Amino acid sequence: MNRSSKAVRGFTLIELLVVIAIIAILAAILFPVFAKAREKARQAACINNEKQIILGSLMYASDYDETYPPSRVDSPVLHWDQIIQPYVKNTQVVQCPSEAVTLGYGHAHNQFGYFGPNVDGLPNPNGSSRSEAEVQKPAETILYADSGRDEDTWASFHADPNAKRRGGSSILRWPGQDTLVNPSGPDCGARTLNARHSETCSIAFADGHVKSLKPSNAFIFDNATWINPPPGRDLWRVAKING
Repeated sequence: MNRSSKAVRGFTLIELLVVIAIIAILAAILFPVFAKAREKARQAACINNEKQIILGSLMYASDYDETYPPSRVDSPVLHWDQIIQPYVKNTQVVQCPSEAVTLGYGHAHNQFGYFGPNVDGLPNPNGSSRSEAEVQKPAETILYADSGRDEDTWASFHADPNAKRRGGSSILRWPGQDTLVNPSGPDCGARTLNARHSETCSIAFADGHVKSLKPSNAFIFDNATWINPPPGRDLWRVAKING
């Protein structure tokens, strides 16, 4: 009895190489798309974090004579994230999902107050926190934002303001402070805006809205030689709302 059988044919080496090449091409196309989608998701989470922070800050203001939270208080020592914690009730909102540091957002302390006796050894320009009435353009005035680390300098920021920087800081220094105040000390870094999210920075404004902007569009330099800026001058303010 004759039995016919079909020979099982495998892939040739050429066919396998073609399949591998196609997979590699698809991966090269899709991986950046997936990475961008993941970063968009982190950016959305970051904006949500800052929205909770700014809403908590406005709730604080409603309880304290319409006065914004300061960067810190000294008796006892509490930083802004601890000051607003009773209102946000979530310690994780101060960590940007695109950054490993536990506090990735900075408070614009030169505009909104630092309750300590001095700021980096100089007389405190804002001895008390700023009231809502003092902020003339709250929709353009930055209160919180993705922040850069202490080791950054204004020179590097000017050279590439839309760069993603490593680390973060609890405050945003005003322009030029790293060269005017204690330039060789451990806290002399720029602590500036940080474009963590595809060349954009999440920014919470004093009126309560949050927006992603390129840092190159998000700051105004008043006279950088001011060490004690007069009240009412907002050194961190958007130069262009759209961008």
